[in-house]
Amino acid sequence: MLRPALLLCLLAAVLVPSSCKKPRTAAEWNELSKKAEERMQEEEEEERRSKDPGPISFDPSQPMDPASVQRMMAGSKAGKPAMMFVTVLTDSRKETDELAASSRSILKDANGVQAQAYVIEDDKILYSLEDGAQGLKLKDVLLTLPQVVEFEWDQQKTPGPAKAEYDRKMAAKKAEDGKDEV
Repeated sequence: MLRPALLLCLLAAVLVPSSCKKPRTAAEWNELSKKAEERMQEEEEEERRSKDPGPISFDPSQPMDPASVQRMMAGSKAGKPAMMFVTVLTDSRKETDELAASSRSILKDANGVQAQAYVIEDDKILYSLEDGAQGLKLKDVLLTLPQVVEFEWDQQKTPGPAKAEYDRKMAAKKAEDGKDEV
């Protein structure tokens, strides 16, 4: 009875040290960490390149149609962050907050545009995109909203459906402010 137990102990003593690896050194951990980081950077770069639409052919001898100019602009923004400012016709900051939240939902759920909306003034929203190539789609969607007064991207302003009403409101406000001063 003692003999099988002794054999088991002897066998365990021989097998256990050979199956256990010695602990890794700090240098080995650093090397593993560096390799993992390089692998992640390569994957991110490959993903970025796969999203890049590539250059659009440009022939200066041919007349440019507006759609191709917009495609060229979107192509130059691809893979880069972009910001757009949208002026809206609302009565309060709370309404502007609600519009920003609902527009973000409309953009993401129905149109696949990943945009962050930040209310920066009572009537102005800043939209931030991770991929500037989605800017044209964002512009098209937002300009369909009836509260949008103006869409600004790269200092180019596009009037929205509420532009005329907003201008009347601002003119009346300015005239009222002028009466108060006299």
